Amino acid sequence: MTDLRFSHIGWAVSSIEKSVPIFSALGFVPHGRECKDVKRGAGILLLKNLEVNKIELVEPLDHNSLVSDLLKNCLLTIDSLKSIKLKKPLL
Repeated sequence: MTDLRFSHIGWAVSSIEKSVPIFSALGFVPHGRECKDVKRGAGILLLKNLEVNKIELVEPLDHNSLVSDLLKNCLLTIDSLKSIKLKKPLL
């Protein structure tokens, strides 16, 4: 069997600032600085853990952003480590 390898996982969030503490509690810390992709209407921050796993947090810069649409249709939200909500039935 071939090892599955990937660069990172993208995670759409409503706020990078509010999401960093949640992911930090899971062992992920910022890897570089937050950047703004004005063309796509997204703020981006890469997080990394000690095992070199990476998560790319992506937040909408405005309500017209593609990320805003993704958040409206998402199945799962994590507002805190104590609040994981299933927004829609899986089936």
